[in-house]
Amino acid sequence: MSTEYMRKLITLFESEYVGPSDDPNVSYTTDTKKGEITKITAKLASTSSAKYTRLAKNVKKISELKAEIDELEKQTKQDARETIDSLFHAKDSVYTRVVETAQFTLKLTAEPKPTTTVKYESVLKELTNHLTPELISIMEDLKKKFSSEVKKSAALTITEDDMPDIDPYAEYYGKILNWGKKYDKVLDKMEKLVD
Repeated sequence: MSTEYMRKLITLFESEYVGPSDDPNVSYTTDTKKGEITKITAKLASTSSAKYTRLAKNVKKISELKAEIDELEKQTKQDARETIDSLFHAKDSVYTRVVETAQFTLKLTAEPKPTTTVKYESVLKELTNHLTPELISIMEDLKKKFSSEVKKSAALTITEDDMPDIDPYAEYYGKILNWGKKYDKVLDKMEKLVD
């Protein structure tokens, strides 16, 4: 029996879940609630870990850059509004204001009138307290009739862990030491041939 096959058997007996990866650097653990698996964790090591660490760092960096860009865009647009406003009287804010330059035309729309928003969920809850059972039943039927199901993508969250106790270069140190031992053997053989 091969060691990989034995590893799979041991994993099978230790937990109920065996992942699809044959990589020896990947191990799986499960969390269960009421006898059902709720979370599966793939614990990575070596080069497998490095690949996903790079991926997580890239996603994290993009999120940080996007937040910076969003903030800069917000500040720049506000600055543009104030700069355009400075060319007109305060009472002109009810009109669309246009600024023409040699290369661009900047347009600032009229200040929008305040809008009223209704919190329909709160209204329905309050209304439910005052309705008869028949009307509540009709309201529930209407909710079902005009409800639609929206399928969203699975959420991806990335959190940076504290530095692990594992030396990230340990694998490379081992490779260099193995290479050095092999090279010593080659030199020993060459020395014997010369003698």
